[in-house]
Amino acid sequence: MSSSNVCSTPDNEVLRFWAQHAYWQRAASDAFADYCESLKNSLSR
Repeated sequence: MSSSNVCSTPDNEVLRFWAQHAYWQRAASDAFADYCESLKNSLSR
């Protein structure tokens, strides 16, 4: 990546980055929700 590219990043690259970021955020929050759920279940037993 050349230094002239930094300021003029193609839109699709930015979109791809944010899409990936949103995906990992969603995956992490899903995993966390599952973890909390199983924790509650094990505590209520």
